[in-house]
This record gives sequence, structure tokens and C-alpha cells, in this order.
Amino acid sequence: MDDDNALYQSVEALLRPAEEDYSHQSTQPATQQHTRNFDLESGSAGGAPPHRAPLYFMNEHGGLQPAQQAPLRALTHVWSHPQPECMDELPQRSSPTPAFVFGAGPSIDPANLASTGFVEPHFEHSPRQHSIAGSGPKTHVVHARQRHGVQLQPVSILPDIFRPLFQFPAFNAVQSTVFDTMLKSDDNCVVTAPTGAGKTAIFEFAIIRMLQNHGVNAKAVYVAPTKALWQEGRAIFDKVKVLMIDEVHILRERQRGARVEVLVSRMKTYGDNVRIVALSATIPNASDIAQWLGSSGGSSKNGIELSDATVPSAAKLFEFGEEFRPCPLKKYIYAYPNPTGDLWSFNHTLNSKLLPMITEHARRRPALIFVATRKMTVQAAEAIAKEFKILEERGQVTPWSRPSANQLSSYIDPQLHDLARVGIAVHHAGLDQQDRQAVERDFRSGSIGALCATSTLAVGVNLPAYLVIVKGTKKYDGSKMVDLTDFDLLQAIGRAGRPNYDREGVACILTEERERKRISELVQGGTNVESVLHHELIEHVNAELTLRERTEESAIQEWLESMFLFVRMQKNPSHYAVAGVTSAQAAFSEVKAAILSNALDKLQEHGFISREATSDCSGLICSTDLGNILSKYYLGLDTLHRLTRVPRNAKTGDILEAICQAEEWKELRFGSGEKAAWTKVKGHEAIRFPPAKITTAADKVTLIIQVRQKQGFWLLNFFYVASSRLSVLQATLAGVTIAEAMECDKGERNHSFQDVHYVFERAPRILKALLDVALLNADGGTVKSAFELLRSVSGRAWDGTWATLRQLEGIGDKSARILADARLTDLTSVMDCTPDRIEVLLNRKPPFGKKVIESAKALPRFAVHIELQEQSLKAVPGRGVCGSVSATVEQQQKECKGRRFGHTMFVVCLALTSDNELVDFRKMPVSKMSKAKTYSFRVTFTKPSQSLILIVGCSEVSGTAVRADVRPQGFSPQDFPGPALLYGDSPCEDPTADELMAETASGARSSTTSAGDARSLPTLNTADCSRHTVQRKEEHTHEKMPNGNYKCNHQCKKESGSQLKAKSAGGHRPSSELQKKGKAGERRH
Repeated sequence: MDDDNALYQSVEALLRPAEEDYSHQSTQPATQQHTRNFDLESGSAGGAPPHRAPLYFMNEHGGLQPAQQAPLRALTHVWSHPQPECMDELPQRSSPTPAFVFGAGPSIDPANLASTGFVEPHFEHSPRQHSIAGSGPKTHVVHARQRHGVQLQPVSILPDIFRPLFQFPAFNAVQSTVFDTMLKSDDNCVVTAPTGAGKTAIFEFAIIRMLQNHGVNAKAVYVAPTKALWQEGRAIFDKVKVLMIDEVHILRERQRGARVEVLVSRMKTYGDNVRIVALSATIPNASDIAQWLGSSGGSSKNGIELSDATVPSAAKLFEFGEEFRPCPLKKYIYAYPNPTGDLWSFNHTLNSKLLPMITEHARRRPALIFVATRKMTVQAAEAIAKEFKILEERGQVTPWSRPSANQLSSYIDPQLHDLARVGIAVHHAGLDQQDRQAVERDFRSGSIGALCATSTLAVGVNLPAYLVIVKGTKKYDGSKMVDLTDFDLLQAIGRAGRPNYDREGVACILTEERERKRISELVQGGTNVESVLHHELIEHVNAELTLRERTEESAIQEWLESMFLFVRMQKNPSHYAVAGVTSAQAAFSEVKAAILSNALDKLQEHGFISREATSDCSGLICSTDLGNILSKYYLGLDTLHRLTRVPRNAKTGDILEAICQAEEWKELRFGSGEKAAWTKVKGHEAIRFPPAKITTAADKVTLIIQVRQKQGFWLLNFFYVASSRLSVLQATLAGVTIAEAMECDKGERNHSFQDVHYVFERAPRILKALLDVALLNADGGTVKSAFELLRSVSGRAWDGTWATLRQLEGIGDKSARILADARLTDLTSVMDCTPDRIEVLLNRKPPFGKKVIESAKALPRFAVHIELQEQSLKAVPGRGVCGSVSATVEQQQKECKGRRFGHTMFVVCLALTSDNELVDFRKMPVSKMSKAKTYSFRVTFTKPSQSLILIVGCSEVSGTAVRADVRPQGFSPQDFPGPALLYGDSPCEDPTADELMAETASGARSSTTSAGDARSLPTLNTADCSRHTVQRKEEHTHEKMPNGNYKCNHQCKKESGSQLKAKSAGGHRPSSELQKKGKAGERRH
């Protein structure tokens, strides 16, 4: 043991990094700079410097293992088994040779290791071969090998602080080829290489270079194809020094590709010396991407510098073929005839091909089958299970062994449990999270032999799949079957033979006969990447014009020339030909002019831009307020066009229907049997605005909003595919469980969060856009209804109902109902309650009640005071009574910090007359309401019965609205204009929306869009002031019908035919004010 101890301490002393700066200019030998004691049992060292180089050794499987994870005797007797990627193979000897690999650390003098029998690994900077003399046997030194003619770079040449990033001794051929370019220059770079070739490390090289050049304050942006694009203020852009684009070949995909293209071009335009590094799968026109990114240097191919005079500004280009893939991948394309053209039946016939294919290619290793839909995963798995059982009954060899019960995890889904018993499973986003994790765990352990999955496993998930089968190259987009995107297909086959698990892999693609050529070219990297920006150019041109506010048309042409679209149009103009340019050999200049002209004409037609002629005939383009709204909320052109057509004084139901018609819901689809289920939901008495039929995505969205599922599950799983939107929104707001609405048991439904998250992530953004459009039109009634619905959707509960209590921590549907029955129906009553009473009502232990109350106090609570300034009131002939109003708004909850779930909360102050004439609108962050804010504005009263209403609430929290109203006193009916003049007159000129909050010292007006994940609480207390009344609920106005009768305001639950007839005819007198109603969450409007 003493010998072992001395040996370990000797190695530790040699491996200690020197006290040196990043340039490695040390003034003392490494062996003299530190002394410390090493604990053999715990593997820890006292007094260790902050960056200690780790010691690695090769285990019996050929992998690297940290030396401190193994006992000392194991280290001294481990025989080398070098990785083929990093080292030359040792010569055959009669006795094994001990060898160690040092993954990182300073260079070590071989003479210091001679007495111990240790051997130094030699890399490129130390190419000599040593035979160390000593008491031990003669040994051979392990050298860094050349791979594909490339000398591999060791991790040890990096500065000490960066070495722990790479848990291997040397970089592979791809990484070593680009090493000098990435770490010794600032050139833009494009790298194309097969999946699994270690491309991600290249991004880390770029970050290391950035940190060395610009320090820790510099920022790097990573753009991935599966994440939403992120945008911050200009200050962030100024700090960005590196932009990293993963899977840049997605430029050819609709939506995502266009957004990436615009983002990169904008970073090139507005960024300060931003370096761009792009990675891609193998593509034939990578040089086009390099030309688009641009660089001051030349380009490179296969590590060899090129001097191409035609692309002097191209980025550095490195291209690596399939031979660089760490795990060789065999690809098979099986094409079958489909004479009928029916893709559904064709996909069904492919199920019979799966088990024979697994038997032929899998070699009793795991198989991963990708299919188009969730339903198809179950169908494919059941078909495989059926044939597997037939093989067992016949006594034939099966492609995997049936797992034992103790090898499997427990599953919630009984169907999944039955499949797992024969070694088969399914995986898709509709499964419970616990089931998905159990499936992944069992597949990794080998208990599951075949896994049928959707695209949830295709991107970024590293499962041990030796065989990958892509069953069909089509997918369902909600209305029809479309081709799988290139990205989805390449990612799917890239899951086969990952380096961490296999030495090789197999990918099989099952498709139609007519698709064979296209799929073959795609898989072999023979399909050019074309821009798709021309399909979405209108929205992106509008966004650029909004940034510039006022610019010449020639400047927009220059902007277009900075796009990848411009590069490809020069080489393939016919691909981008538009109406008016029909020639197959269309000239590039014609195509460019036509594309831009079409976009500008469409924007001008809808009022998003204005064009002015200039003296030099260059043409001046200005962005309008509507164009700013389109860009600010990132909506589709058709969506905003629909919002501009909402009728004046729209009610809540009208607005709900309008936002549910937005094109943003086109991704939602109906699943099997889902329409029947939603039909049950729409008939529930809690649904305020039921659609007539469940036929479109709009119908589904509106029900999702109005119904909420029990126990935090917002939506039934088999609602995951939709085309109806009016359903989703109402599903949540009513506080009704899905079980109640659908009258089904838990076993009949599968929980899914995706649709509800999708809806509530976008609905607040669309509502805010509608509110801004209504403000532009001075449409007070629509602003009022939109603001009310915005509070409800943001808080996921109808404003003013007991469902708002669900926003409190620890309060679900059942608890909210119990509190409401005990007359704790809003946040104020919860704040004023004692903790012990809440705990008794809900049968909970302390400090649960205290936490609930603290959660309520973390939300804003407003008091409002308005007063007419009597000295300013005067009657203006022909106009009415004009004067000034003083309003004071106070946020009374000092515990409220102004943020919820990481998002800023805003207070909105809306002033309008009792007949919905917009008077004043202001918005500011709740965090700026530390003190009461007082402001004034002018108002004109045109009727003796007219009053001014001020509504104040938080747009992100449901139930926070309070209101106050005031009416001028002491004026006769003659002071107001007659009916003939009433409709033609406009109110007195008021301050613009931009001037509103500027009237107070700290009331700077601001506006942002926040994610709609915040929840809300009801509002109450208002200050008692002179000449105004405060109400918690907005009073019902009496609407006169064309026949002279008054519209019924009763909230009827069920109506007979005669009642409906009477209601539609109206009454001779206005209905009396509503008496106390039942549960707010159970009535219809």
C-alpha cells in the first residue's frame, strides 16, 4: 500500500497545473508550485488549485474514465484499449502494455515518469516516438493518429480554464480541421458535416475565441431550429459578438427558414462586428450560404484554403462527407407502389413491413420507428405486437426477447402497459409525462426492443437506436398530407448509430415509388437549399419598414439584397418567379423587382404602409400605425386584416369569435373522435359562447378557452388535433373540469398540455393587437370588451368569478369551489381572511393558509378616485358640457412587486362614457405604481344621462378591475346638443395616447407583449370620493331595438320556444336591474 500511495502522489504532483496565466508563461516548474495531500479513500485533494487537470484511463470497453473514479490498483493494472478515433492501435505483444491517457493538463516531461512506468501520450505538438528506459518492461507510446489525413488536435493545447469543457483527450477529424480557423481567426464560417460528427464543439470554439477577445461581458447567440426566436433590446445586440446557427439547412423550410434568414441578416446589419458560425448537414450548395454570410477572408474546402475570385467575400467553408461520420450509417430506401394514391391506406399497409424489416436489419438491437401521427404510433405498435406473438406461438426466433415484469417500469396508460409486456412501446407528446420518461428509460435499458414514435424523439434525443425506420415520408398538417420537411427526415435517420452507443447504424426509409428519387437525393445530400423568404416577404418587409419608420424604396431593395434569397435568385431566378414574370428563364432583375413590388403593393393596399413621391422619383415609404401593430405583435397579415374588420362596439362574444379565426391556429388539428367529445363540451351550461357546430379550428379554440380540466390538465389529449377554435378558450375560463363537461371517465381520455399551451401562448398577443386597433379607431366599446377578455384569458378565468381564485398558489378547482361556498369569492376576501380559517375549510395544515394569503397579496389591488373639476365645466353651444376630470389611481398592495412568473404586469386605465365613447387610455407597469398617480384629461358630455366611467385593472391578472363613474350636475337639458347634432359631432380634443402618462412625474407610458402564462385575481376596494360612485360590476345598459322595444337583459339558463320568441321581440319597458345571481361561473351571457 505504501508503494501505491507513493505512486499515486507522484502522478498527482506531475498532473497539477502550474500557477500560470492563459498564455502559459509560468516562472516555476510545475512540480514545485503546489504541495498538497491526496486522500486515497475519498479521492479528494487538499489545497487544490481552482482548475486541476483530470486524469483519464481507458476502461475495458474502450471508453475514457476519470482516474479518480477507480481504485489505485485498478489504475496501475489497466491495459490500454485506445479509441480508434483518437489513437493509433498498439502493436500486438505477448503481454499487455500499461498506458494512461491524460485528457487535459500541462505538458509532462517523460523523464519524470520513467521511474513509475507511466507513459506520456504524444500529440501533434509532440510527434516524437519515445521508448522509456526504466525498471519496467519496454513500452510503446500512444500517438495522436491521423484521421482522414487530418492530424488530430489534443484538448491539452487549450488554456486550462477551457479544458474541462471537453471530456475526451483529442478532437476528432472534423473538429481538428476547423480548429485553427475557429480559435485563431474571427472569420465567419460554414461547416457541413453528417449528423453525429461532433459539430456542436465548433460552437464552443467560437465562444472560447469570443471570450478571449472580448471578455466575459460579450454575448453569444445560439439559434436552434426547434426554439422560438428570442429578441431583446438594442443594448443586448450591441453586446452580441458571436451568432451560432445550428442546422442552417432549415433555411429551405417555410416559416422557420424565413425567420432565421431575416434574423441573421438583421444581425449582420445592426450588430457590431458579429461573427457568424453556421453548421449544417451535408448539402450541395453550402458555398451559397458562405457567400451570403460573407467574410473578409477566403473560403476553405476539406480544410484546404481556396482562392475563388468569384466569391471574394464568402465566409470560410468546410465541407465533410459521410466518411467523416463517427458511426458508419447504412441507408436503405424501400419504395412501394401506391396505385390508388390513398396515403392513409398506404401507411396502413406499411405496418406489415415493419417486423420483417426489424428482423432483417436490427440484429437483436433496439429499433426506433418514426411515424406521422400519434394514432399511427399505436397502430404500428399493435401490428408489430401481433406479428411478434405469432412468431412466439410458432416457436420461431424473435428479433428481441420478451422482457420480464421486473425489467419494466410502471405505466399509467393501460394500453402502453400491455404493449411493453412484449417489448414494444409508443412515444408521443400526448402521453403523460411520467409515461414518456418511463418509455425512454426502458428503451435505454434494452427492455423495449421496438419503439414507435412521432417527431418528439427525432430532434435532440440520443436514444440507443441501432436501427431507425421512417414509416412514410408524409405528415398530416391539419387539412392534408404533406411531405416531411428535409430537416425532420434528416434528423430522424440521424438517430441511428449514435457514437455513444454503437459502432454503426442502419436507417430504412419506407416511401412511395414516385418519391424514391427525391428521397434518395435528399438523403445523399443532393438537394439544394433554396430560400423560402419570398413566401413570407410581406410580413418581414413590414417589420423592416417599422424599424426604419421612414425610408426610401431603394433602401429596402438593398435590404433584400442582404438576404440568402438574393444569392439564390441570381443562380435560380425561375424558382422564385411570381405573377407577371412567367418566363422559365426569367431574368434575375425582373424577379427581384416583381417580388418586392408585390410585397409593397399588398402592404399599401391594407394600410400598413404609405408611399410618397419625392423629387428624385426614388419613392419614400412610411410605416403606419397598423404596420407597427403587425410588427409589434408578430401577426400574420390575414390575422390583422380580420381584426380591422371587427364591428364597432363589439361584445365579448364577437371578439372571442374574431380572435379564434386567426391564422395563428392553423397548426391545430382534430384527432380521432375529438369532434364528438367537443360537441359534449359545447353543450355544458358553463360555456357562455357555444359555437353552433364543431367543424373548424376556431370552434375548438373557443371551447379550450372556456373549459378548464381538473388537476391542472388543461385539455383532453384526444383534442390534440383540431380545426376548431371557439372551444379551447372557453374551456379554461369557466372553471369546469373536462370530466364534468364531457361526462367521461379518466380512462377514456388522455391528458395533453400542448393545445392549451399553444392557444394561451398566442391568444393574449392577438387580443392586445385587437385592443390597439380599437384604440386607433377610437372604438371605446371594443376597447372595453377586449380589455375584459384580455384579463380573463391572461388569468385563465372569467373576470369577476370564483374561478379567479385558481390563480392563487395551491388553489385548484376543488379548493376554489370550497372557498367560494364559504363566501370567499375573490382575492380581497382571501386577503382579509385568517390563515387558520383557510386551513380549516380546505383541511390543510399550517402554513398553507399563510402561503395562500401571501400569494393573493402578491397581486395588484387598485383604488380609483375621479372628480369633475367644477371650475372647468361649462356648456358649449352645439357640443355639450365640456370640462376636465382629475383621476387618482393607487396600487394598494405593497407586497406586489410588479412581476408574475417572470413577466411584467401592467395597469390599464380606460376612461369612456356610458355609451362607449372613448375618452382616455393609459398604460404603465405596475412596478411604477409605488405611489398614487394623479392625472387629468378632458371630457365632453353630449347627453343629460351620460356619465364618465373609469375602469382600472391589471391586463395580466383576472379579477383586478375596479371602476368609478361620475356625472355632471347642475346643467339643464338645453345645455346638451339635440339628437340631430349628436351623431355628427366629435368630442373635445383630448391628449394622444403617447401624451397620456407623460402628464405625471413618473408616468412614462410604455407597452410590451408578455407571455400569457400569468394568472389573475379579482379586484375590489375603491376610494370613496365626492361626486362619484364606485361599483365592482359594470352595469347593464338598456338597448333599444329597431321595433321600439327594449332588449332583454335577463341571464336565462334554459328557454322554451315561447320564451325565445318573447326575448327576441323585446319589451315595452327596460328590464329592471338584475338581482343577485347564482354562481357567476355557471351563467350564460
